[in-house]
Amino acid sequence: MSRVALPIKILPRSKALLKRELNKRQLPGHFKLRMQIILASEPKHNKDIAVELQCGLETVRRWRKRWYENQDELELLEEGHAGAPPATGRKLLEKTRATLSDS
Repeated sequence: MSRVALPIKILPRSKALLKRELNKRQLPGHFKLRMQIILASEPKHNKDIAVELQCGLETVRRWRKRWYENQDELELLEEGHAGAPPATGRKLLEKTRATLSDS
């Protein structure tokens, strides 16, 4: 039995940023796939996402888990916290790229 993907939260600025990045010609293919996996945030089975995006099941699990583990920090950057203003688009982009990188 396949598992349902982890519940992913994508706030409006992050979603727009991911979509904008996907349209860049110079974006490496592995980043495009990772962004597509995150944008497939409906509560689908990981297997269905893998079939839809024509990638491995473990790939889907890995990158959705990575986003899930970092989504609270991304949310704080996007919305601001404890009197701090929301982060600039550049900081949000840097954190998004770091979340979807191999390191």
